[in-house]
Amino acid sequence: MHHKTYCTLLILVAALAAGCNKKNDYTARISDVRLTRVEPAEAHAGDIVKLYGWNFSEARGGNTVTVGGKAAMVLDFNKWDMNIVLPGLTAGEYEIVVSNANGTSAPLNIRYVAKKDMTYLLRTFAGSGASGCEDGMGTEAVIGAPESISWDRDGTMLITQRQNGCFRVRRLNQAGSVSTVSASSLMNYPWQGNSDAAGNYYVANKSANNILRILPDGTAETVEMDAALKSPMEVAFAPDGSMLIANRDANNILRVSDGGVTATYSVPKASCLTTDADGNIYAGSETSGYLYKISAASGTVTQIAGNGKLPSDSNPYSDGTEGQPQTATIGMTGGVYLGQDKVLYFTDKTRRSVRKLVPGPGDDYGKGKVVTMVEGFYPNDLVVTDDCSTVYITSSNSHTVRIIEMY
Repeated sequence: MHHKTYCTLLILVAALAAGCNKKNDYTARISDVRLTRVEPAEAHAGDIVKLYGWNFSEARGGNTVTVGGKAAMVLDFNKWDMNIVLPGLTAGEYEIVVSNANGTSAPLNIRYVAKKDMTYLLRTFAGSGASGCEDGMGTEAVIGAPESISWDRDGTMLITQRQNGCFRVRRLNQAGSVSTVSASSLMNYPWQGNSDAAGNYYVANKSANNILRILPDGTAETVEMDAALKSPMEVAFAPDGSMLIANRDANNILRVSDGGVTATYSVPKASCLTTDADGNIYAGSETSGYLYKISAASGTVTQIAGNGKLPSDSNPYSDGTEGQPQTATIGMTGGVYLGQDKVLYFTDKTRRSVRKLVPGPGDDYGKGKVVTMVEGFYPNDLVVTDDCSTVYITSSNSHTVRIIEMY
C-alpha cells in the first residue's frame, strides 16, 4: 500500500515537472515584440517617455517607434525598455508602435495633453533710448530708429538704422556690443535686409527705390536690376539663391535672379517676408489683416492667418480660435521670422505686440493658432535664436533693441 502511494506521488511530481518544463520552454521561445507600458501615460509633444516591454532591438537604429503614425526619436534602449522623444502632435490619444527585425508590437496608447503656454520675459537689451548713432555696450549704445534685424553668418546681428541724418548699418553681438558697419551716403531710409551666402548684406533702400549691397568692409553699392521698385521694404534670399523683395507700393513680392524678375506674387502692401528650407515664402502686409504663404512649387498665394480686417471697435483685437487662425485679428505686420520650431513669429505694430503663429497638425499653419507673446511697445523687426529661447526685436520709437526670453 505504501509502495503504491509512493509510486503515485512520483508520477504526479514527474508530470508537474514536465508541465513546468513545457511552460518554460514556451516562454523561452517567445520572440515577438511586446509593449507592456509607457511612463508617464500622459505627456506633451517633445517630452521624453520610457517604453517597457520585451524583444526590443539592442542595435542602434534597430527600433522604429511611431506615435500616431509619426516617427519618434529613440534615445537609449536595451531589450526590455527604451527612452523616446515624443513627436509633435496636438492634444489627444495616440497609439505607440515599435517595429524591428523581430516584428511589430501591438499598439499601446499614450495621451497627449495641451502644453501650458510659455512665460515671456521682456527687457531692453541694447540702446539708451536716445536718438543718435554711437557705438557702445548694451544700453550705453545709441541706436536711433532701428528697423531691420537679421542674423549674419558669424552669429551676430545686423541692424539698419533709419533715423534721418543718421542712416547706418550696425552690428550687434549676443554680448550686447554695438558697432558701425556702414554709414554710406547711398542710404536713404534703409529698411529691412539680409545677408547672402557670400556674406554681403543687402538692404531695401526704401526712399531711393533701390537695393543696396553692403560689402564686408562697409562699402555700399547699388544693385543693378530690371525691376520696378516702389517703396521696397525687405530683401531676403530663397534657398536657390534668388532674391526676394517685399515691394510694398506695387502690392507685390518679386523674385529676382541675375538682375531680372522671374516671378511676381500679389500681396497687398507687402511689408516683410521670410522663407523656409523648401523655398516657401511667408509674408506680412501693412493693410490687409492677413499673413500669407506662397508655395515654392506652384506660386500660389494663400492667406494662412487673419480675418482680413485691421483691429477696430467693430473688429476687436483677438488671437481667434485655436485651429482657426483665420479668426484672429492681425494688424500692420512689421517683421516675420520662421523659427527652427516651425513657429512663425511676427510683429504687430497696430496692437504694439509680438505674436506667433503655431502650426497645427501636419505643420499646417492654416489649422494652427495665433498667440500674443508680449505687448505694450512699438515693435519693428525680429529674429529668434536657433534654440527658440530668445527673440530679439527692434523698436524704432523707443530707439532700442529688446529681447523676449521664453521659459
